[in-house]
Amino acid sequence: MKKSKDLKNIHSGHRKRMMERFIRNNARGFSPHEMLEIILFQVIPRANTNETAHMLLNRFGSLRTLFLEGTMPDFMQISGIGQKSAAHLAAIGETFRMMEQPEVSGKNGCKI
Repeated sequence: MKKSKDLKNIHSGHRKRMMERFIRNNARGFSPHEMLEIILFQVIPRANTNETAHMLLNRFGSLRTLFLEGTMPDFMQISGIGQKSAAHLAAIGETFRMMEQPEVSGKNGCKI
């Protein structure tokens, strides 16, 4: 019988495989929880983002609702989401809301 330390971690290399698949396929074929997982990789360096992504989607129902209606306090109610992760998700949502507005000139004439 093998000891647990001898067993290969089934999640070993998961992030690397996900990123390679993302780069290779430009996100085609990704499910909503996988896209959210990729987003969470940037702000949650060592935890299981798969489980966190599922919890977020269960709470909000869809990526659209999560990003357009979710708030930092809402996000922080999910286990594994701290202030930094909540701010990251909220910033993405705010960017989407800005993109839905008519274009206006910002500083230096840049379109928002």
